Amino acid sequence: MAAPKAIAEPKAYLFRGDGDFQKAIALKELLDSIVSPDFADFDLEELEGNTATCDRIMAGMNVPPFGSDRRVVLVRYANKIDKEQQKFLAEKLASAPDQGFLILHTPAADKVDGKPVKGSDVVGELSKAVRKVGKVWELPYMFGKERATQTKQFARGLFDQAGFKVDPDALELLQNRVGDDFNTIGTEVEKLLQYTADKRRVTKKDVSEVTCETAEERVFSLIDAIGARNQSLALHFVENLFEQGGDPRGEAPRMLSMIARQLRLIWQTRILHESGIRGINRASTPTEIVESFPASPNLFDVVSTKAWMARKLFEQAAMFTFPQLARCFEEVEQADMMLKGMVESGTDDATLVMEMLVVKLAASGKPSQL
Repeated sequence: MAAPKAIAEPKAYLFRGDGDFQKAIALKELLDSIVSPDFADFDLEELEGNTATCDRIMAGMNVPPFGSDRRVVLVRYANKIDKEQQKFLAEKLASAPDQGFLILHTPAADKVDGKPVKGSDVVGELSKAVRKVGKVWELPYMFGKERATQTKQFARGLFDQAGFKVDPDALELLQNRVGDDFNTIGTEVEKLLQYTADKRRVTKKDVSEVTCETAEERVFSLIDAIGARNQSLALHFVENLFEQGGDPRGEAPRMLSMIARQLRLIWQTRILHESGIRGINRASTPTEIVESFPASPNLFDVVSTKAWMARKLFEQAAMFTFPQLARCFEEVEQADMMLKGMVESGTDDATLVMEMLVVKLAASGKPSQL
């Protein structure tokens, strides 16, 4: 990601938005382009917003650079600067010397009901002042394929920097298990580098052994077995789920909820395919279909953060017709009532209820074909 292009004699940049990782990359590239690494101790001053004041920031910008072109003052958590101090800074920023350069950095905003919490950004006066003498650099959180692509590139880059080779299927499994959190990816890659230090190559087997299988993966495997009408394999996955969980009485409702959630996503995927839609993209889907999908789980929302699930969902949608899915929902509801002790003739033994459920789900009919 390229850093912001400098305008004529800029005096300040403001980095904000929900894309913390993108901001970190852009900030590093900008600092590397301005501050000489040999003189960073002299030409870069870092402050925290909760202790920074207008006078301290301006004083830092007035110090002549020692070995770089500019003297940079970086304020992290700039939104934490006292509001009155932010307004004072907004008034004085234009008079800062050309030798000084201010960078204000804010973290992703805290949100309630999707709206930023007050105080998550700098005050409007300061933002406007920065625009006049520099640039406000807005970096939004990426979703879907764009974020999946960047996280994969990030992971590959870490392996490349370490001089390791990583197999494509290993990289895909790593992304599936770790998700799109860049910090977590960095941690898991470091574990893999240590685990494969002798051979300096990472395979899918290595990723399977080092990283933890996600709940989604386990449920996908269970649904695959149900869709293939393989009762014994489905029972095997149920046993594994119980072994990895705690008390069956607490684990069974959670397992049942995950199964129901996956079936709802498959139902929505089947609707897309029956409508002639071959991808999971909200923007390219007719409004009437988008609005017909539930708020939770919502297929578009799920795939926007876990793009790898799209292919698997279409594969599983091929295993069920709508009547078969309807029967699955009836069996899930019956199992739920049994777990709650609402069926007089049934059992409330959690393990037995779940085993009976998957046997029934995989009992009849052949897999559907899309």
